[in-house]
Amino acid sequence: MLRDMAAANKFYADINHTQYDKLFRLIPSDEVKRIIELAVDKDLVDESYHRISDYNVSYYSLVPNEYTKIFASNSLASTKLSTDFGLLAHLKELTDSSGESESAPEVDDKSYIELLQKLANHPAVWCYKPDVCRQFLQLKPEVAQKLLKVYGSIEDDRFKKKYLKLMTKEATALQEL
Repeated sequence: MLRDMAAANKFYADINHTQYDKLFRLIPSDEVKRIIELAVDKDLVDESYHRISDYNVSYYSLVPNEYTKIFASNSLASTKLSTDFGLLAHLKELTDSSGESESAPEVDDKSYIELLQKLANHPAVWCYKPDVCRQFLQLKPEVAQKLLKVYGSIEDDRFKKKYLKLMTKEATALQEL
């Protein structure tokens, strides 16, 4: 699903997909290949060679190894803002604490903007937990809407531009509520 599927658009409707995976279809195949090679080089997964002799076709598939489970559990436990799961943990913490009571402290603009910038650079977080992301945008929808509109207007990457447009649309809808 991560590969550039420009040549395979006619098959897209037959794929079991989510409402957000279309955003990821714009990742170039060479970038996906680079990440896969990195995961294999770092022994996070193994490659398994397959050959279909009837069709003279061979291919590799990725298979878990003994380090895959350790890597996955460490990734899930991450609290670093530079990681998807770390950012998600911060967003959950912020949205949970702001919704606890009527007198909950308001989120300061600096922290909100920092997390908004991180979220703008981590579309996988939105795809994985869109409800948490919407709750985060709801904390300051007018700030989110204005900043995301600016980010989208200066962005050159068409994939990121689409993602920022989606986020801006959500923030605008929340602001109108």
